[in-house]
Amino acid sequence: MRQIGAFSKEVEAAKFVQRLRKDHITALVEEDNGSFVIWVHDEGHIKQAKKIYQKMEKDGFKDLANEEIVNKPNPMAQSNIPPPPGPKNTAQRPFYQPYITKLLIFLCAFVYLYGVVQEYKEKEKLSGMLGISRLATYLLIDYPKSTIITKELVEKYGLENVKNNTLPESSIPLIKEFNAYTPWVGIYNIVLSPKQGQDRLWKGERFSDIKKGQVWRLFSPAILHRDLLHFLFNVLWLAILGRMVEMNMGRVKFSLFVLSVALVTNVCQYFITGPFFMGISGVVCAFIGYIWVRKKRAPWEIYDLQKQMMTFFLIYIFGLLAIQGIIFLLSYFQIYTVPLRIANTAHVVGFLIGAFFGRIGLLAKRV
Repeated sequence: MRQIGAFSKEVEAAKFVQRLRKDHITALVEEDNGSFVIWVHDEGHIKQAKKIYQKMEKDGFKDLANEEIVNKPNPMAQSNIPPPPGPKNTAQRPFYQPYITKLLIFLCAFVYLYGVVQEYKEKEKLSGMLGISRLATYLLIDYPKSTIITKELVEKYGLENVKNNTLPESSIPLIKEFNAYTPWVGIYNIVLSPKQGQDRLWKGERFSDIKKGQVWRLFSPAILHRDLLHFLFNVLWLAILGRMVEMNMGRVKFSLFVLSVALVTNVCQYFITGPFFMGISGVVCAFIGYIWVRKKRAPWEIYDLQKQMMTFFLIYIFGLLAIQGIIFLLSYFQIYTVPLRIANTAHVVGFLIGAFFGRIGLLAKRV
């Protein structure tokens, strides 16, 4: 069921519904803030109904003046079909329990807190990916052998010796092993690397852990967070947006949607920036893209999200993309180097996937 147009007068709307009936198109009228909205029930009739509406609109709906109402105009009685789905009285509807969204929040919280505890127990605090918890090393899309060797060198000979390259001769076997291995560092980092070393980096080993059978790594980076603010921001919007989308999709379709988005965004981010990324923000951005489209194409679905908030999200997603583009240019032309710490690829790809599924309506509940 979809909205195709609106009239300011009830009689005109009723006449238009009657006109559509002549072409065997079933429609109804619903009052909305003083206007009378036309809804067409059958998706196969949407295009034809819109064509009729647009043609009559060009003529100022003059043809409707010749249309006679057979019965007293009662918009809601003009059709035998029910009004658009979505309850007007929410008090009669049981509160929806978003179990899949709650499960995602629990997984994100458990992994985050476990990591905090494990990292706190470490005697020597290491920065970056060297200092992540053991559980996190099994949740990243890939934990390269070169990183494992580096951590082993730090544990054996100390961080300062590794930084200053003042390692003893006993470290030579590990150093040779490190130099013999080339991990995949991502297209972004390869392009910004010195040209003489790019050929080797392009041949870096991809999906080394997944090739060993650890297929969960294709999805698991989404539930991995390390920074408190990053965790709170993602989980907050996961709770708000996830419930809305799950309620309108249903649990099975919602689960498939989340898994599909996590898979695609993780792989895309991996190819662009390498394995060291984490967070469920790609999935959250998919929710935003989905809601943005569904609010336009299926206004009867319930998404309690103001237009201003949607605008903020769009500025956030594509604003970060613009900033990343500027940072890339500054680094490429060696004007100023800024480390990239935001998974913008996952954000944009997630938004586009959500918008795509919102447009085709494949995951929406059937009415």
